[in-house]
Amino acid sequence: MKVNIEQQTYKRDKRNLILDISAKLFSEYGFHEVNMEMIAHAAGIAKGTIYNYFKSKEDVYFTINETRLEKLISELEKKFEKEASIIENLRGFIHVFMFLLKYKDFFLIFQRTRLKKQKLKSKNLEDLIQKLKDLLANILKEGIEKKEFKDLDICFTADIILGMIYSGVLRNLDRDLHDERLQREREELFGLVLDTIRTKEKTSLNNITILITRTKEQNNTRTKFVILLSCYFVLMIINC
Repeated sequence: MKVNIEQQTYKRDKRNLILDISAKLFSEYGFHEVNMEMIAHAAGIAKGTIYNYFKSKEDVYFTINETRLEKLISELEKKFEKEASIIENLRGFIHVFMFLLKYKDFFLIFQRTRLKKQKLKSKNLEDLIQKLKDLLANILKEGIEKKEFKDLDICFTADIILGMIYSGVLRNLDRDLHDERLQREREELFGLVLDTIRTKEKTSLNNITILITRTKEQNNTRTKFVILLSCYFVLMIINC
């Protein structure tokens, strides 16, 4: 039994090594410039060893994308299980920002794939990309139903928010993950998203008294109309 566990650990470590090295190469050179010989040389292993774990270069490429996306989605789902409000779920989704900065090589590969710069197809990968978007779309949908968020086009808004996150990652690729500025930008990003989609709170008119004073000369129909119209605008301003 101990031997089997050690073998499994060895195979997992070897497989992860191949994926990590490949991710660096793909992110730097692009899919078409990388070949199995380059991966084997960089990993310090025989070319044939790679085929013990992966069928082809395409298999390596898609596995990098799929395993990282599966990990991201799993982490998000665990966060959502712990949160008690839709606002906190939205805050939790911004975790995507930190995750992509942690796995920078994957992010660069993912961007090429997402923007169709690599003419490659994987049904599983497309499903995972859609699932990530659906997680955000479900938060938006629930927020709209609960009147927490504005009545927005969910699909369009989800794309815009994801675009904001990806842009934030791009501008911070040269920063260390523990940089305090990243933590601040993460919160600023969350605040920007929330301010954009959250329903503005209206001031309650309960217990508000408007005192109207006028002279005897003003006590005619026209004056009353003007006063009532003024009151209407006051109430509108209070509710803005």
